[in-house]
Amino acid sequence: MNSNQEISYIDKHVFLLTTGVEYLSTKGERFREIAKKGLLSIQLEFREASVSNVLCLQLVHKLKGIVSSVGAIYITRICIKIEQYKEVLCPASIYAHLDLLLQNLISSLD
Repeated sequence: MNSNQEISYIDKHVFLLTTGVEYLSTKGERFREIAKKGLLSIQLEFREASVSNVLCLQLVHKLKGIVSSVGAIYITRICIKIEQYKEVLCPASIYAHLDLLLQNLISSLD
């Protein structure tokens, strides 16, 4: 990857397909605000769940729903893999990686 490129968390074409509105439109802004609130809530729940070191698949599934609805296909794919390989993955590692991804996604929704 070129050092001038950055990871694009939102696929704007998928955003249009899933929401029915343009990413930069007024309604698109409202969708992003709603998603951001949901993601902040999930991020807090992840941080609370990480204390127990037990993977909460309901949170991963909830996250998958929100990120897929705003076109964050990269994170959606990660959630799918977590659901598939939950028995062999370390919950602490999952929470740490998802927390970082969520921070970046939330900031990209601004």
